[in-house]
Amino acid sequence: MAVKKKKKEVPSSPGPKAKVRKKRRKKTENVSKEAGPSIAFELKKAVVIMVVLVFFIASAAILADFYLGDQGRPISSSVPEIMDSTPGLSTPDPPLPTLPETFPDPGADMPAKRPLPGLRQKSVTGSQNPVDTPPGFFEEIHPRPVAGKGRVHTAGQGDNPVYEVFDQEHGISPGRADAPSTPAGDGLPLVALIIDDMGFDKAMAMAFANLDSHITMAILPGSPFGKVIANRLYVRDVEIMLHLPMEPVQYPEVDPGPGALMADMPPDLLLETLRRNLDSIPHIKGVNNHMGSRLTTLSDQMRQVFTVLKKRDLFFIDSVTAVHSMCGPSARLFKLAFARRDVFLDNIQEQDYITGQLQELIRISQRHGTAIGIGHPYPATLKTLKAVLPELHKKVRIVRASEVVRASG
Repeated sequence: MAVKKKKKEVPSSPGPKAKVRKKRRKKTENVSKEAGPSIAFELKKAVVIMVVLVFFIASAAILADFYLGDQGRPISSSVPEIMDSTPGLSTPDPPLPTLPETFPDPGADMPAKRPLPGLRQKSVTGSQNPVDTPPGFFEEIHPRPVAGKGRVHTAGQGDNPVYEVFDQEHGISPGRADAPSTPAGDGLPLVALIIDDMGFDKAMAMAFANLDSHITMAILPGSPFGKVIANRLYVRDVEIMLHLPMEPVQYPEVDPGPGALMADMPPDLLLETLRRNLDSIPHIKGVNNHMGSRLTTLSDQMRQVFTVLKKRDLFFIDSVTAVHSMCGPSARLFKLAFARRDVFLDNIQEQDYITGQLQELIRISQRHGTAIGIGHPYPATLKTLKAVLPELHKKVRIVRASEVVRASG
């Protein structure tokens, strides 16, 4: 039986429609191949742009914060609360106002102050009566420097400024109840001369220092040349004190000046003000009060002050501007090195009067072994000391204030 051979199937050629579909498929594949890389490239490009933008924005913010600092922040976030580390005295709530880094120029834009009726100037010592303020003597109580000069003037009074006011009801004569101390090795009693209210006149400070380097200078914290004078005196081995402003009984008619400790200050603010004052004058060894006939009678406030002085190993000399001063009892409580002034030298700026006050100072030192006299940078005081110091050196030994203070207790 014959086998039939199969015919080879010859593929038929595609028709027109098949050719069209094939072309469309190829075209779609080519488009897909071209579109794929293009989309990926665009995405990468967008990511890079975003990264660059974020970098520039962050850099701008950092630079703005660096150069502007707290200027763009709320005040409350950049002002720290004033706090005190002393146990029992910290009152964190409510926050207290901050103090300026530097005190303003004394007397700037300050209206004239007039005293209360019957106001007395510094009292004399011994059995003499207090010196009444003559009519018209006070034109302005707050000392201010004259433009272009370092001198301190009071309006209408030329070279006779009023530096201090005291308790207006009593003549202040502190007296001495302590037992006589042993004289120095050469047998001479010890006398400390303190010149208060320094800081306004550099030439006057150097003139007193040239008289005797053992004369102690007390500088006001708000004075325009306080730091400069302190540094100049320090290299001359002159002892420096802070002349600390405190509230007088005549306030507000009498203003104690920049940096004053006031009776109504909360403890934290009082202590912060005190620390600012102490830090404002370099090289200080001790403190005495400027005015303060009210504040020195308040034992709580004086104990707060003496807490800081004790920690800093500073002595305190009571200028005795009030009869009922609590400085002595408060100093004994803290066993603070302490003394009281005996004589004010220049209540009256006349050479004969100042000479008489120096003689009284010598008599007190001879009775008690030590004495403290306080003067002020008056031309009359400088002239008198220059004339009498040679004779004074024969009767007493002029020493620094730190050498006549005693540990209380």
